[in-house]
Amino acid sequence: MDYLSEVLLGDRLRIRTWAGEFRRTSMVMLQEARRDPREGETEPTPVARASVVAVWIGESRRPIRVPSEIREGFGGLEAPEA
Repeated sequence: MDYLSEVLLGDRLRIRTWAGEFRRTSMVMLQEARRDPREGETEPTPVARASVVAVWIGESRRPIRVPSEIREGFGGLEAPEA
C-alpha cells in the first residue's frame, strides 16, 4: 500500500477497485482512495493506492483456475482516470 496524502477525521473518502491483471489461478485487484475536496479545493486528492492478489482455492485446498464469471464480471471495470 502506498500512502500519498493525509486524511483527517471528517474527510470523505471514495475508494475505487478494478481488475489489474488476470493470471491462471489469481487476479490482481488495484484500489485507489481519494479524498473529496476540502474547502478551497476543486479536485479530489489521491490519498492511497493498493494492490491485492486474490488466489482461487478449490475444495482440495489447492489453487484452481479463476472462474469465467469472475473474469467476465471484473472485465468491465475500468481503471480510474488519473
